[in-house]
Amino acid sequence: MPTLNLSQDDARSLFETLEKQRQDNLTRFWPQGSVSPDFDIVCRNRKGNRFSYRYEFVDKTMTVGENNSNPVYKIAGTLTPETMKARGAIGKQGISKQRLIKYQQHSAHYPVSLVIAEYTGAVQENALHMKYPTIIANNSYLTMRELPGESLDTILHNDYATPGKQLTYLQRFQLSIALVEALRDQVSRHGVIHRDIKPANIMVEFLPDGTPRVYIIDYGFSVKAAHLDSFLAGSFGYFAPEILKKCPDLQSTATDIYPMACVLLEVWRMPSNITLNFELNQQKGKLLNLRRSLRRLFSGITGIDPLIQKNIRIILSAMLDTEPKNRPQPDEIIEAFKTVLAYESTEEVDNSSVAESSSSVALAPSPEILKSPSGSFTFFSEPVCSSSTIEYGKPPCPN
Repeated sequence: MPTLNLSQDDARSLFETLEKQRQDNLTRFWPQGSVSPDFDIVCRNRKGNRFSYRYEFVDKTMTVGENNSNPVYKIAGTLTPETMKARGAIGKQGISKQRLIKYQQHSAHYPVSLVIAEYTGAVQENALHMKYPTIIANNSYLTMRELPGESLDTILHNDYATPGKQLTYLQRFQLSIALVEALRDQVSRHGVIHRDIKPANIMVEFLPDGTPRVYIIDYGFSVKAAHLDSFLAGSFGYFAPEILKKCPDLQSTATDIYPMACVLLEVWRMPSNITLNFELNQQKGKLLNLRRSLRRLFSGITGIDPLIQKNIRIILSAMLDTEPKNRPQPDEIIEAFKTVLAYESTEEVDNSSVAESSSSVALAPSPEILKSPSGSFTFFSEPVCSSSTIEYGKPPCPN
């Protein structure tokens, strides 16, 4: 009989057996076949109580995938002193109660301290409802809630390769805004530097009206902005210059702006050969200037006005500044994208009065220049090229 079908009395008896073995310091992990014929069993601390425990029953046939080569499985049930609680139900407001558990094996190059950092960073916002990790020798087990949607990595792959699954023009704008909002609200405002922003670490749920809801996951390389280190934290192809150069004195919450720009390059279709070349050079310790490749954006996307393209490049150029202090703040980036979107959605700009979009972003009446409301970005509604290079606040050359 599968363990999840235990009666209440049998569940209590099993709980007592596991508790005794834990108290005798025999183990906190029981592989499949040792106690249960169907599941691994992992002991974890109950939330907020160091001296109360729960036992997670892990079905290793229900693999969710891998996160940085660490397998993630679904939890079939949780054993408490009272009973066995099955996982996978839908709770209030349609939120899944399904829990996941990530198995991690640690080494000198991947120390246990990283799973502690992952927990510490994630619980600041805690959309994942993450539990304190169970650590046994060089292995750790991290329990969290299953988030809705799918990884941005999958979405972008489908956008390139799967007919009928391409992102719409509006979705790219909405996704750009939602990504930066998630970085601001889930990471930066807590004084945390994520240091591994990339599509695989971002979950996106498209709501019924088509708007995206974004969750940032995997805080294994995160640090508090007040406690920096020179660890080469992150993933090749998304390292900020100050991370690649191992300069902790230059790291701040602005450090995450650079890799978020790399993510947005993929949203707006930077050709894959350019992003791959950037990644390969980072593996060699070299940093290519992506700003020089911004003219290659929008590969395969049709119908975007050239001036809108120019204004998107202005935003991304600022985010890709090699100097962290020169990068715009999340609020400025969000405001800038909303300004460009509002300008694009306005068919005619009345020069006699300030036009206003439905999102209340004011547009400048001049037919030649458009500023974001705070003045952080200057956009152009006429072709302008003032330099052979892309500079902060200036438009990139059209060729």
